[in-house]
Amino acid sequence: MASDHNSDIGPPPQHQGFISALVYKILRYADRPWRAAFVVIIIVLGATGYIIYDQSTKIIELIASQKRPTTLRSSIELAEVISDIFPSSSGSVDAVAIWAVNLGSNTAQYRVGRRRDGTPWIFNPPVVQWIHPKINTAMLAKLMRGDSACAMAYEFDGALSGFLVADGIKYVCYIPEPPSNTEIIIGFVVLGWRTVPLDHLVLSALAVVHQYTPRIVR
Repeated sequence: MASDHNSDIGPPPQHQGFISALVYKILRYADRPWRAAFVVIIIVLGATGYIIYDQSTKIIELIASQKRPTTLRSSIELAEVISDIFPSSSGSVDAVAIWAVNLGSNTAQYRVGRRRDGTPWIFNPPVVQWIHPKINTAMLAKLMRGDSACAMAYEFDGALSGFLVADGIKYVCYIPEPPSNTEIIIGFVVLGWRTVPLDHLVLSALAVVHQYTPRIVR
């Protein structure tokens, strides 16, 4: 005689409502391990779907409220920012440039640059590959998460590093714009020194650039 897998569940409740009837049917169905696992999966998926549906308005509002700069400001505005960086950074920085980053095309494009003596600091080539096989991955990771990266110019590798070294720059800092780990990088500021600066001068220059971020991004 075959055993009754549902014998320990008991008879259905008298005058049962909809919920009671549903629970009873589920318990009757889940009389084997694989059926019980299936029921658990369905319950989890259903609960997750309900939470997403119930909170959909809040989720949409959260996404819409996130501030996402779309572009750098005009070259004229950026040139004005660079002019203000020199006197505000204790006069230690020898050259400043601002680049735009396009993650879609994996390129970085020179926008504007100036040396401390007032002459243009023009990079060649003006467009370079943003991520390439020889790039310093540790420094790239810092920039992508919104942190500044400073080191000897030759340590960065790539086309920019070659230009900096040839131009006599010994030490360089890259500051991502915007400097945030919750927003997509759209550009970066390059600070160059012809001699290795003291730490407090580097920190002072970085603080100045961060102060001017609202004038760099829209």
